[in-house]
Amino acid sequence: MVMDPYRFTQLNPHTRNSSVEDWDTDAGDNLFRIKRAINDYYKNASIKTHDGTWRAICLFSTIVHYEDGSYPGSALSINLNNSVNVVEVVARVPELDLLRPWPSNFGDSDELSAQDEDWLMMHRVFRKQIIGGADSPSPGDIIEVDFEDRISREGNIYLGILEKGLGTIPDREPDNTEGAQDAFND
Repeated sequence: MVMDPYRFTQLNPHTRNSSVEDWDTDAGDNLFRIKRAINDYYKNASIKTHDGTWRAICLFSTIVHYEDGSYPGSALSINLNNSVNVVEVVARVPELDLLRPWPSNFGDSDELSAQDEDWLMMHRVFRKQIIGGADSPSPGDIIEVDFEDRISREGNIYLGILEKGLGTIPDREPDNTEGAQDAFND
């Protein structure tokens, strides 16, 4: 599947930091206070923050079966020796993965070139333990992801599918188009 990398430039809205602060009104020099306020305003003007979950583009997904329950975070399954199924999704968050290259093809790993496979492995892998039914996304789907540690962005968590993408549309050969062209010739 080939996808236009410039179509997804911003999926996650950011907010500008507020530059209104509690200034020390007891400082005698008004010019110093104004200079500090202006400097802080321009310093914080370009800093944008994002709170909450992130939207990402699914590049590849698979279901992994841990027979002995050895998936991290499932201590009860390890103790009971239960098997665990996990959805693993390779995804691209456009705002965070701006410098990571887009693979020219993605999806089934058997159809990828060595370069595309290397570029695909540069992206983050998000995981979610399956309890009941599985909602494994297709390449091109817009998914919701989060991080256990939102500051350092570690502990990748897959939350679910937000919007079905182009990856769910099957490829097919165009039908005979001569009939449609005849309608315009009249």
